[in-house]
Amino acid sequence: MNEDAKHVIDGFAAGAGIATFFDALPHIAAILTVVWFGLRILESLRNLGWIGRTARTRHEDEGDES
Repeated sequence: MNEDAKHVIDGFAAGAGIATFFDALPHIAAILTVVWFGLRILESLRNLGWIGRTARTRHEDEGDES
């Protein structure tokens, strides 16, 4: 997904969260908003290097033959 699409979806998610706060949308919208922003925060933390991805080494993939 490209960055422009992410910004558009972030805008919709923020709008849904605000509308839900004022009881304009059902509670399911609030849950989806929390999930979406949680995923975006997790992605941001990974990009900043605060959360490491566990990358498998070549030796783990091939079986440690040494």
